[in-house]
Amino acid sequence: MPPEIGNLTNLVSLKMGSCKSLFGSIPSEIGALSKLEYLDLSWSGLAGAIPSEIGNLTNLVTLNLGSCTSLSGSIPSEIGALSKLKYLDVFWSSLTGTIPSEIGKLMNLVSLNMTGTSFYGSIPSEIGALSNLKYLDLSWSNLTGTIPSEIGNLKNLVSLSLGACGSLSGSIPSQIGALSKLKYLGLFWSSLTGIPSEIGNLNNLVSLDLAGCKSLSGNIPTQIGALSKLKTLDISWSNLTGTIPSEIGNLKNLISLDLRDCKGISGSIPIEIGALLELKFLDLSSSNLIGTLPSEIGNLTNLVTLNLGGCTSLSGSIPSQIGALLNLKYLDLSSSNVTGTIPSEVGNLKNLVSLNLGSCMSLSGSIPSQIGALSNLKYLDLSMSNLTDWKFEESGLPSAAIQQP
Repeated sequence: MPPEIGNLTNLVSLKMGSCKSLFGSIPSEIGALSKLEYLDLSWSGLAGAIPSEIGNLTNLVTLNLGSCTSLSGSIPSEIGALSKLKYLDVFWSSLTGTIPSEIGKLMNLVSLNMTGTSFYGSIPSEIGALSNLKYLDLSWSNLTGTIPSEIGNLKNLVSLSLGACGSLSGSIPSQIGALSKLKYLGLFWSSLTGIPSEIGNLNNLVSLDLAGCKSLSGNIPTQIGALSKLKTLDISWSNLTGTIPSEIGNLKNLISLDLRDCKGISGSIPIEIGALLELKFLDLSSSNLIGTLPSEIGNLTNLVTLNLGGCTSLSGSIPSQIGALLNLKYLDLSSSNVTGTIPSEVGNLKNLVSLNLGSCMSLSGSIPSQIGALSNLKYLDLSMSNLTDWKFEESGLPSAAIQQP
């Protein structure tokens, strides 16, 4: 980018996005473009630091330096002078250093995207001054410390992502419950602890992602049942304990519920789960759930995936109502302690692609001939069970698709 760019003093918009062959540094002369409102240098080969003269662009509304992987150095504190700025993107750049406290001066900011950067240090409390902010993404960075309580001041926030900040620790602040407009909350793969009961105040929340929060402990708060608009709930790979609250049945719009590998989750599967009529994905695998698979599971007629594999304490018979899950494609009850026979109603599952009942040591009786109606089946595992009367000619299935006990 030639320094002569600074001579274009009437320039309002400068777009050089996706110019991969654009290299060298951003010239300091860019600061002379006092009328500039839109600056896009994203996905370019520009290197070096952001010049401090960027602070002279006081009419700037949009600044996009996203995916400038050779861009380095810190964000200059002069950025705080861009009082009209609404959109700031530096995602997947090589910028480093701390987030300057001057970021709190950008009172008109609507979107702040810093995902995939090398920023470290704490989230400045001044971020709470961004009262117009709707989208905040600081995920996949090296941020440390706690989420500042001032986050609760961002009353217009719609999306908050702090996921994969592995060194972000402490509890999720209760003030997060003040974000009444929030639709997406992603805190996945962090070291955060505890889910505050105030989570139940987020009555516009559509997606809650706490997957891989290994330090997340305590119970699933019953207040989670107040999130009536929630469509996806992922708390997999956490250290949460206790039972699945019956209030889960209030989440009438839920499409995906993922509690896989929550080894601290125990108790029985609440019968209220049968009220989740929109549910398509249910994964409770590798947990310490006990008791039987409730017959109410048959109400989930939109279910595509049902995974209870590795629930070694799950017992009782497979309910015949499972045959009502006509949209089911993947059924996994492997390594569980289910008993009795495979219900003949399994033959109703015409869309089933994979059926895994492997290592169900207490499963007995004959293989129902109705299994031959599963014309879409590609994977069938009945290994290490006590099933009898293995007859290929009655099953109607090609032997190549079947793993024998």
